Amino acid sequence: MILKAFKYRLYPTEKQKEFLEKHFGSCRFVYNHFLALRRDAWQRNKQSISGFECKRQLKNLKTEFPWLKDVNSQSLQDVVLNLEKAYRRFFKGFAGYPRFKTKNGFQSFAVPQNFRIEDDKLYIPKAKDGIKVKLHRAINGIPVIATISKTPSGKYFVSVISKTVTEKLPITNRKIGVDLGLTHFATLSGGEKIEHPKTLLQSERLLKKLQR
Repeated sequence: MILKAFKYRLYPTEKQKEFLEKHFGSCRFVYNHFLALRRDAWQRNKQSISGFECKRQLKNLKTEFPWLKDVNSQSLQDVVLNLEKAYRRFFKGFAGYPRFKTKNGFQSFAVPQNFRIEDDKLYIPKAKDGIKVKLHRAINGIPVIATISKTPSGKYFVSVISKTVTEKLPITNRKIGVDLGLTHFATLSGGEKIEHPKTLLQSERLLKKLQR
């Protein structure tokens, strides 16, 4: 199985922006709430609160703060999961201690299920109308998770992770030689020639355009 990522620009309406901002804020609130809960428990008696316990308490948190019910529940559960992953990376020495999230800077929330893209629109739970999306290339494979983000400059994006199942090729006894060249990217021993992609030239053209 191979996982692939596809990123697209979103163009939400003003009403949809309010909807997305509510998701950003609610997910940020849940993350900071359980981060503070786990930090205080450790400082108080050197006992850690597990990710499973945080997930169990999420239901009580919705009762205490009813406005959390306006947000996709799976997105909130994903926040608790991400915090648990952050703690695991910290204890293994792969990252620093988890930090509190702020309103400034990069914002995001995940939609693990029940999303789809059709007719150039992104549909997610709790949203009746689809959000306009610019599909510059098709999604290959089966979409498994979508992450909606907002840059500090105010642009909205959606990143879709899809999975594809690879088929095993038959085993053969054939051998082939590859010769890298200047006029062609590669020449195979069978005589086939592969054209050079010229990625540097394309990047230079894009850089000139962006600089203008």
